[in-house]
Amino acid sequence: GLLLDASGCVTMPDQPAFSAYVSSTFTNTGGYNTISTLQATKYNNGNHYNTSLSRFVAPVSGVYSFGFQLLLSNVDTGDDSIHVAFFKNGSIELYGNARAPGSSAQNHVGYGGYLPVIGALEVHLVANDYINLAMNNSNTTNVYYSSNTSWGRFYGHLIG
Repeated sequence: GLLLDASGCVTMPDQPAFSAYVSSTFTNTGGYNTISTLQATKYNNGNHYNTSLSRFVAPVSGVYSFGFQLLLSNVDTGDDSIHVAFFKNGSIELYGNARAPGSSAQNHVGYGGYLPVIGALEVHLVANDYINLAMNNSNTTNVYYSSNTSWGRFYGHLIG
């Protein structure tokens, strides 16, 4: 049967939840672009994560929790602005990471120009709202991928 919260939001069965992994290297040069290589799903309860568009589409109204962990590569001293943000319906909802390494990058960026980033978001969505991750940077930066292990993921679920 269905389980509803006090506001009438469906929480069971098959509570909407997903975990999408980086399936290939994503390269971004300037401007906000959806991180389109978050296509391999470990789970996708209800199939509300669209792998071809790399976005989650809310099936019901409610409060949702989202997070990401990514490993950026090719980060260098000239990249003075790197942002990873949660987008809701095509507009920035929350910066998940904002980084400005500038000329001091070598003191802060890991060996070989790697930079781990994480972010979290709790947000109220109505049915058919969507959430995706997008990246903006001033030079060319990659979301790292390796075929033998998962270095990045985007995940979320309905809280209630």
